Formats: sequence, structure tokens, C-alpha cells
Amino acid sequence: MSAPELHEAQHPEQEDALASQLELAHTTVVQATREHPHLAVAAAFAVGTVLGGGVPTWALRLAGVTVARVAAARAVATLGGVEG
Repeated sequence: MSAPELHEAQHPEQEDALASQLELAHTTVVQATREHPHLAVAAAFAVGTVLGGGVPTWALRLAGVTVARVAAARAVATLGGVEG
């Protein structure tokens, strides 16, 4: 009998409990993803950022410029009496 088979034969109730917990975790993740898809994308981005070693400088610069342009456009529209 190999080591994995011996392990399975000795602890079937632990294996059933683990399978049950994994099924519950999967169901929870699927449900949360369906209810809040944007949150799921944000979480995936965060995990990818951490595992990938951070956000590249060019991406931060692009985000900063974009936010500044949107803020400036809204300020001009508000001051000019035009809704955007």
C-alpha cells in the first residue's frame, strides 16, 4: 500500500470533512462573484499585484494622469454651469 493510500485508509472522516469544507468554500466564492462581480475583479487584481511584485510605475503614472484629467474636466464643467 502506498503512502497516499495508507493516509486515506486511516482518516476517511477527515477527508470527508475537508471535501465538505472545500465544497462550501467553492460555493461561497461562486455566490460572492455572482453577487459582486466588481469586487471579485478587484480582489483578483489585488492578489495578482501582490504576487506579481507591485504595480509598475507607468501604470501608476497613467492612473494619476487619468484621474487628474477627469477631476479637471468636472471642475471646469461645474464652474461653467455645464453638467457632465
